[in-house]
Amino acid sequence: MNTNYKPFTPKAAVELASPPSLVAAVMPVFVGGATAFGFMRFTPFVFDVRATAALLLMFVTAVLMQAAVNTLNDYQDFLSGTDTAETILDTHDASIVYNQINPRSALRFGIVLLVCAALSGCVLVLLSHWALLIVGVAAAAVVVLYSAGPKPVSFLPIGEFVSGLVMGVCITASTYYALTLRF
Repeated sequence: MNTNYKPFTPKAAVELASPPSLVAAVMPVFVGGATAFGFMRFTPFVFDVRATAALLLMFVTAVLMQAAVNTLNDYQDFLSGTDTAETILDTHDASIVYNQINPRSALRFGIVLLVCAALSGCVLVLLSHWALLIVGVAAAAVVVLYSAGPKPVSFLPIGEFVSGLVMGVCITASTYYALTLRF
């Protein structure tokens, strides 16, 4: 095992967050937001600062959670031995291996991302409704369980289904609810 790790830098943070996959978090927020603003356009509606702030917080929270799951997944794959130079040829799929990132730094970074997402989510709950707190806690649990544990959800046949359910349904519906306060 390599112990010659490079210092943790902003470049390492970006590698772990995996920016190309962040679109998967942004699109459901965009769809939920567009649907909500379309709904609000046909009701008595004046520019709503609260709804706009809620939309921005949904974007921030979703991106932070996606970056956290990317980071924690990379960390867990490294620990389990799934990610090695021999098994993963794409350098973006094994940031810890190919960029000599200290695994402990990656774990800390993943936790920081999750905490920042929680803080952003708490502000969103204050602007919207307490029901979003339940959704946020469940989403955070999915982030952790997707990558961690003896049998991470990402390794199970239902992994992509769970990911699609959270990303496609929960984020979109939560965004709509945060903006309109209705389902």
